[in-house]
Amino acid sequence: MKTHRHCFALDLINDVELISAYKKHHKNVWPEIVKSITDSGIVNLEIYLVIKSTVYDYGG
Repeated sequence: MKTHRHCFALDLINDVELISAYKKHHKNVWPEIVKSITDSGIVNLEIYLVIKSTVYDYGG
């Protein structure tokens, strides 16, 4: 069986409290959600938090 990897990127607001709430929300996933994910053929799901910095063009 060929394995496929799909990526969904979500750009969160860079706010410590909001990101903390996002992480907390994803720690206890409802069983119905897990079932729908596995029923669709997904066997491994990973969520990454990427901190990006802003690059400014100062016109120099």
